[in-house]
Amino acid sequence: MANCQELYHFYVYRLKTTIPDYIFISYQAFKDLIGYQHQIKATSYDLILQGELQDNETPSELYNRIHKKKLDGKLIHLRASDVFVFVRDGEILVYYLDPIGFTQIHCFF
Repeated sequence: MANCQELYHFYVYRLKTTIPDYIFISYQAFKDLIGYQHQIKATSYDLILQGELQDNETPSELYNRIHKKKLDGKLIHLRASDVFVFVRDGEILVYYLDPIGFTQIHCFF
């Protein structure tokens, strides 16, 4: 049987630069600007980082582990409007990075 750690991965997505009006804003401000009928979708984002999650790691813990750290030769600067995707044993959880904390979102993919 595979080690549980091998089944835990994270992906960090960043809003495409072709959509500059929504970069750096909170989830609530995003929803207020574009309306509740519009969903935050992966098609508006680029994958900027991926890696292994530690056991029971939370979005805040991952943020603290990778923000302003060099990973794979590049310095990681996370910002509001980035999206974290956690995959654990086939379960997918998606979190929007707010200026303070995270908001879990649905229907990203």
